[in-house]
Amino acid sequence: MIKTVELVKKKHGITLDEFSRYWKEIWAPLFLRAVPGVRRYVQNVSLKLSDKEPAYDGIAEVWWDDLQTFQESGQHLQSEAGDELPTILNAFLELRQLVIVFVEERVIK
Repeated sequence: MIKTVELVKKKHGITLDEFSRYWKEIWAPLFLRAVPGVRRYVQNVSLKLSDKEPAYDGIAEVWWDDLQTFQESGQHLQSEAGDELPTILNAFLELRQLVIVFVEERVIK
């Protein structure tokens, strides 16, 4: 199993609620249609526990069965199905602050 953990920051000028709604209702269905082979997709939205702005507004977790499946899904990003993904991302994320980490998950408990 291969997994990516993606730290995301909302676009300046939109609220956390707007970001959360757009990420869930617009981005998620489009991403899952355009990128086959995703085993599991989880969005974690930051909680605003103080007046301080969080370092990141959310964390996405994406699982694929193996490296080959992940690599094949990347080919779809360059196809017609993936053409609109960068435009959609740019509408609600600060792309310069996007952090993607490839991990091997270890469940301890």
